[in-house]
Amino acid sequence: MSVYDTTNSRIDSLHTGEIGTPLVKTGYVFGGWFFGPEGTILNYKSQTGGGNIEDLKDEITREYGYLTEGVVPDVQIPTRPDWELGKWVNFIGVADAGQYPNDYWTDFVGQV
Repeated sequence: MSVYDTTNSRIDSLHTGEIGTPLVKTGYVFGGWFFGPEGTILNYKSQTGGGNIEDLKDEITREYGYLTEGVVPDVQIPTRPDWELGKWVNFIGVADAGQYPNDYWTDFVGQV
């Protein structure tokens, strides 16, 4: 039995009898050039090879497949993370919210 046949039979065994296609979501969540993995790669390349930061960003965008040629809109890596700030940042009214990596963390420590 081929890999295709084995996989297909397993998928068929999961069929629930419902008509329709399940919802599938996809997309990107970026940490940004300042704090995310994209920024780590940028930092590494700037320290090991040097060069203009904007040129390095373009190189990383091409090298890691962030360009979606022919697809609108093209993927744009943000400067800062594109997820929400931690609840505590708004709660205590931090000045310059979102300017620091820890602004995007939410930790919870329960009572002991």
